[in-house]
Amino acid sequence: MSSKLGGGRPVVLAIDRDPRVRGALEKELAELGYAPETAGTLAPSRLEAPQPDLVVLDLDTPAPGQGAALVEKLSVAWPRVPLLALVAQPSFDAAVAAFRAGASDVLVKRPEEVAYLRKRMRSLVEERISPRQVSTEGDAHAAVGLCEELLERLVETSRGLLDLEDRASGRKRPSEPAPACGVVVVDPDVELFVALEAGLPAAGGWQLRHVRSGGEALDAAGNVSFDLAVVTETLPDLPGRTVARTLRSISPATLSILYTPAGTQPGRAVVVEATKDLPLASDLLGPSDLVSSFPELREARRALTQEHRVLRMVKQRHGDLLKQLAALRRKGLGSR
Repeated sequence: MSSKLGGGRPVVLAIDRDPRVRGALEKELAELGYAPETAGTLAPSRLEAPQPDLVVLDLDTPAPGQGAALVEKLSVAWPRVPLLALVAQPSFDAAVAAFRAGASDVLVKRPEEVAYLRKRMRSLVEERISPRQVSTEGDAHAAVGLCEELLERLVETSRGLLDLEDRASGRKRPSEPAPACGVVVVDPDVELFVALEAGLPAAGGWQLRHVRSGGEALDAAGNVSFDLAVVTETLPDLPGRTVARTLRSISPATLSILYTPAGTQPGRAVVVEATKDLPLASDLLGPSDLVSSFPELREARRALTQEHRVLRMVKQRHGDLLKQLAALRRKGLGSR
């Protein structure tokens, strides 16, 4: 229920130790038609007064690094009141701490973010004052949605941090050359290997290796990690599809391509995934027609590697959140 302090208008409590920010927030809230209530800190007596419809809180209030504790205190006292946290500078750790403490969202205090701030304040207030009955099933599904939204934000933040780390360490530069790409060609004949070797020169970062059987390919994969594996469908010892899928299992970051040479029908190539094949090229008249697909495959492999790094970071830093999300999903499915 909306607070009665605003004379019928939604009440928004803005807490910031900077009087200039409080003044700016008061102006924005009034323009939105809300009843602004501003404070430099949270007075204990305020928790006994009627609840506001939204709290906008600076994470450096009452002092730098103490805002998350205040978010947690408010979320316990007013569990149904949305909390919008503000930070002076983008901070991964501060954002995570705020979300875990109970914040509904975390925004950076920047002039260019004012329009989005107004939008988020409006949407959070509307969610607060909209009358609705939420079932137990709805609660579980809503919790899953919130956790998934938080997880998406953490993934995006982790992706940005890794990009910054790469640039700071010199691993990523705007004009960097194409990275080295190791390719194993599994084919009893040499025609495919010769065609790829001619079209993918070592000077371009391509490192090709030729093996003639599935067994030889699996032995090699046990000792060397390949970026790409090109496997001819017909091998002397094992089915090509089995070899391609096994190479993918040995190293999930390896892109496995199953190649069917042209015969009575044009040749084709597919990317072998765990559960399905993804079309790569069709109507191939010869092995050389496959070469044009490899630059795109290299970029896909690089993107896949980066995503694995991102997911490892998220898993290492937020394993408890992933476990909670899994438990909420089971609860949501079980309530159906």
